[in-house]
Amino acid sequence: EDDAYRLVAYREDGDAWVRFAHDRVEEASYALLPEGERPALHAAIGRVLLARGGEEDALFEVVGHFGRAEALLDGPERERFAELALAAGRQAAGSGAFELAWSFYESGLGALGETGWDRRYELALDLASGAAETALFVGRREAMERRVDEVLARARTLEDGVTAWSTRLRARIADNRMLEAVEVSDQFLTRAGRPQPRTASPPAILWSLARTALAIGRRKPEDLLDLPEP
Repeated sequence: EDDAYRLVAYREDGDAWVRFAHDRVEEASYALLPEGERPALHAAIGRVLLARGGEEDALFEVVGHFGRAEALLDGPERERFAELALAAGRQAAGSGAFELAWSFYESGLGALGETGWDRRYELALDLASGAAETALFVGRREAMERRVDEVLARARTLEDGVTAWSTRLRARIADNRMLEAVEVSDQFLTRAGRPQPRTASPPAILWSLARTALAIGRRKPEDLLDLPEP
């Protein structure tokens, strides 16, 4: 008998658990489950993991299960899922897994829905900003532009849109679209109250880009006032 194909029972903190010893057997068993029943299973697993401290020990797993059961989550659960997706996205991005981080951010935004910006502004802002930035890192330009537009349209202050402005500027520079990068810089500086003269010289243009990069590189918009003129 091959032990890899047995069910393994074990106990942890007083609870009994059963799992397949071989991942392929688990995958085959899952494939036999009717598709219509799978979301309920994922919702149940996600809830159990979360109740057992999954936010700390199995964050990616919890978010993954809830993501496959989103339609079955009620209002509070959907917002909780969005919060967990933000945490998972930040953790994934911090380890350089930008594609995974992007998928987590997008899942969180999907869970919040159309009214998310009105109900949970800060959460929606962080998710959309994270989605824009990680989309840039993985070459998803259309997704990046869509989220940047969303943030800039919804942001309540210039500071709230800092990550979006930075993402768009870096995208233009990375794509060697320097004239458009200057336009992005001009737009930001104008909103910050320090417009760039239309007849600016090349050194002034470079200064404009540098000043904008510094200003939106995690600095507050009012810090622009402390930067020297060219």
